[in-house]
Amino acid sequence: DIQGKITIINKMAQILTEYSEKEALGKNIDDILYLFEEKTNTRIINPIVHVLKSREKAELPMRTILISKTARKYLISDSISPILDDEKKVIGVVLVFRDITEKEKIVEQNLKAQKLESLGIMSSGIAHDFNNLLAGIYSHINLALMESKNQDVNDLLIESLKTMDRAKALTTQLLAFAKGGKPVLKAENIESFLEDTVKFALTGSNIIPVFKLAKNTKMVLCDKNMIDQIIYNLVINARQAMSKGGKITITSENSFYKDKKEKDEKNDEYVCIKVIDEGEGIPPEKISKIFDPFYTTKADGHGLGLAICYTIARQHNGFLEVESEIDKGSTFSLYLPVAMKDDIGLFYEAKREKNKEKITSMENNKKKVLILDDEISILKSASKFLEKKGFIVETADNGDSAIKKFQESYNKNEPFDFLIFDLTIPGGMGGKEVIEKVRKLDKSVIAFVSSGYSDDNIISEPEKYGFNEAIQKPYKLEDILTMIEKYLK
Repeated sequence: DIQGKITIINKMAQILTEYSEKEALGKNIDDILYLFEEKTNTRIINPIVHVLKSREKAELPMRTILISKTARKYLISDSISPILDDEKKVIGVVLVFRDITEKEKIVEQNLKAQKLESLGIMSSGIAHDFNNLLAGIYSHINLALMESKNQDVNDLLIESLKTMDRAKALTTQLLAFAKGGKPVLKAENIESFLEDTVKFALTGSNIIPVFKLAKNTKMVLCDKNMIDQIIYNLVINARQAMSKGGKITITSENSFYKDKKEKDEKNDEYVCIKVIDEGEGIPPEKISKIFDPFYTTKADGHGLGLAICYTIARQHNGFLEVESEIDKGSTFSLYLPVAMKDDIGLFYEAKREKNKEKITSMENNKKKVLILDDEISILKSASKFLEKKGFIVETADNGDSAIKKFQESYNKNEPFDFLIFDLTIPGGMGGKEVIEKVRKLDKSVIAFVSSGYSDDNIISEPEKYGFNEAIQKPYKLEDILTMIEKYLK
């Protein structure tokens, strides 16, 4: 009414404010409706005064927060209109408000996705070239370790490899932004690597990890390396927010994602992993920006860590959310889709294969390998390594040469047993085009595809394109040998 007393409150208003009709009727609007401007956190007092004076419809600020009786927050849009009698006198006011929290969340996530896509176009090219260079360096260090008999030299080479692993992790982060780059999804047990990752991220700190992992947590469909990167980044972020030390709590549980509108229609169930810190918290005005690339509140920060986490989660048809309170801490919640029965079956089949006895002696049964790559350093190091392991190796630095060598060997009835093709060859046929021609002659030869980056599905789904498996650059030479041994009989 014109005194600001509530005379009618509908069901939805009761749900949002958490005040029943009995509690609300007759009360002053300021006692029931707690409204705040989101940016300034300033309370909006008696919003109907302006309408009573102007006798015209009005709207509250664009970003208005409604706080319920139990302190739940809703982003609302609202309008206030005067109620006029037959003589055009104001006899009351109707205030209509709508919960737009989830709608705004979807808009914000779409904007974030657009920003990350733009960054991906730039980062993917850098990562591809960098990975090619790293692959050559990796290979030569591996060869040096094989040749060296000096333990001091070997120790230095091993330390070099560790540094290379850090460089590889950096390109993995860049590739998380890559347009079209897809995770290699497999059924995984989160607990199998969760604790090790957290403990590693907290090494040397005064922070104690506390694990509260549900015993019945289901397997998830994910790229293990990418999810490991998310957990690592989230724990590092929490560690940096806790300069005085304390506890970081890690929880896992089976969950139905609470936002039904956003979830992937194919995924009904998720596993939720939470990283809960006791840090300084994130100010309300900054929390909507923390997943933006290059946004950072740290003097020495680069603003990529959380943006990478967000992107990887979305690539997995999952979600990453944050809740925070100043001086109390933050909670990051990662939702990952539960693996389907077929995916879990493949997991156990792969595990059985891995446990089978491998054949390591090849001296008496030489196998032929053809390597296609435009990086000469990779051709030299990989061929030398495999030759030392008893293989006969031929190399090609372009697609035409690879096809010619394959055809000549096939026509002589001395076919290759293994092919290792680089996916992208600048200015010519790459692995995808070459394998199409190879399969017309030989459908049984074992073929692997390698790449520093792929903007299509070949690396994540090599079988669909004529390859048996894929290996991501930079790789260690032992990784090639392990892959080949899997197919030796």
